[in-house]
Amino acid sequence: MRIARFLLLVCSGKLVQTVNNVGDWDTKMTPEELYELIVAKWGKSYDLQVRRIQGTIYVQVMWKYLEQASFPLTDDEYFDRITTVTNYINGWNNAESVRSFIEETKERPRLGKAVSIPIDLGGRESEWDL
Repeated sequence: MRIARFLLLVCSGKLVQTVNNVGDWDTKMTPEELYELIVAKWGKSYDLQVRRIQGTIYVQVMWKYLEQASFPLTDDEYFDRITTVTNYINGWNNAESVRSFIEETKERPRLGKAVSIPIDLGGRESEWDL
């Protein structure tokens, strides 16, 4: 399982060291990096979705997470979703703003309330059909 390596990092404490080296990251984001950011910030493998709300595009960190017994995705399906969201973030050239938002926000996902990360497309919102 692809996600098992990241869970091992979380349990061993090595993940925090990886995430704290922000200056080492390239402009592009990897799915592993996005996963590490989410787990380091909130302690769980929260689900992600991309939504358009009143013309603005958001990456939403949902309240369901992989470690829940009722979570509807397998490990591989979860990692595929993280990969898809990461591809969108990179396509929008918003990796740095997503990193910054996750690191700086005081919000946390809770039942019925997602953390919404706004995506700045510089007026190109209409080019993306979500």
